[in-house]
Amino acid sequence: MKTLRLLILFLFTLGHLSAQSIEGNTTQSKDSTSVMPKAEAHQVNAAEMKADAKPFVILEKTAEFKGGMNKLYSFIGNQVQYPIRCMEANIEGVVILEFVVETDGSISNVRPRTKHKSCPEMDAEAIRVIKMTSRKWTPGSIGDRPVRSQYRLPVRFNIG
Repeated sequence: MKTLRLLILFLFTLGHLSAQSIEGNTTQSKDSTSVMPKAEAHQVNAAEMKADAKPFVILEKTAEFKGGMNKLYSFIGNQVQYPIRCMEANIEGVVILEFVVETDGSISNVRPRTKHKSCPEMDAEAIRVIKMTSRKWTPGSIGDRPVRSQYRLPVRFNIG
């Protein structure tokens, strides 16, 4: 079981982290996230800072897990429990999670960006573990103000 956790951790680290950054001028995205040109990033009004405001995808500083990415990978590797049915059926896969890092470091709106059709238990397990990281994040910021920000994170399930 320790070997399986280490394998999951290793494969997870190979995944890419996609805290979205967009260069240059942009327009409103298809998601419910706010997108603004970098040149205007410092001119955020108070209404956009409210908790119910749409999360930003362009930030001067992206949200970070406290302790860094290695600590996040370690945490996930220690907490993930490979779903038994999926393991018995030799089902592997990647769950790409999307969530919002709030201004207080908590996370909300955790959902799978892609759904695993043959083993939905993987989606549920990835969501469970990521929810455990709430309040362990440093929020993204524009200027010196923390803002809600969109975050994507792949969680790999691989039987060794």
